[in-house]
Amino acid sequence: MSAPTQLVNLAGNGEGGEQLEQPAGAAQQPANVGGAAQRPAGASFNFQNFLEKMRQPGAVDLVKSVKTFITDQNNKHLVVSEYEKLIQSFLNETSEQLASHKLWENASDEELDNAAEGLEKYLMNKMYKVCFQPASSDDLQRDQALLDKFKMFSFLQPKHFDVPNSLCEGDEFNHAKEELCKMDTYKAPRDKMICVLNCCKIINKMLQSSTDKAVGADEFFPLLVYITLAAQPPKLWSNLQFIGRFRNPVKLQGEPGYYFTTLSGVVEFTQTMGPK
Repeated sequence: MSAPTQLVNLAGNGEGGEQLEQPAGAAQQPANVGGAAQRPAGASFNFQNFLEKMRQPGAVDLVKSVKTFITDQNNKHLVVSEYEKLIQSFLNETSEQLASHKLWENASDEELDNAAEGLEKYLMNKMYKVCFQPASSDDLQRDQALLDKFKMFSFLQPKHFDVPNSLCEGDEFNHAKEELCKMDTYKAPRDKMICVLNCCKIINKMLQSSTDKAVGADEFFPLLVYITLAAQPPKLWSNLQFIGRFRNPVKLQGEPGYYFTTLSGVVEFTQTMGPK
């Protein structure tokens, strides 16, 4: 259930002034399994802290800029590549402004990172309707084609992928499937990406607990393929495209980038599946 809409008064006194509205449901965040791979070690993302910072009178210039951008872009009818370019440019420029803004004077790298993450989350929640499965793309059709493939090959068993049956039973197997499907419940690229990370971390844990040998891509990829087929996430193509288009590219490096690329590879593999 979505959280009730909350208004943050940037005037600070409850009378007039610019307001930054917390998007409905934005307070909900996915739990990060096995540590925060999307953040520096020891750090944690706090969206409410970002909103609290932006309620201060000194942030009114930033709020006006963000709200004007959202209103302008939501009223346009652009192709998705143009939205991607404009949004990434605005996020980069505004994040740089935050770093030099008086409200973040002497802020640590962690605090500046939290501000940039908050900005991305707020902006993409507000622009979700025009940026997720945009009319100018074929995302809807690609989702349906991929879902048709999942259903077509739902008869496949773990043995067809050289995956032990024991790995495809129990709570962890079901939890991994749920994480893939949970992407649909979130609107921020970061939150969707955490669902991917969680799924992959669960798979790694499953594999590592099943053997004393080193686990690599040869074991990981087939199990991810089977879990994806079993989960049948209905909007997997669109979710991956949304992450790739609007997630901060820096945050798609390292471990997140590896898992994102691997799941994208699963999609490509599934698309080529067919009778021989």
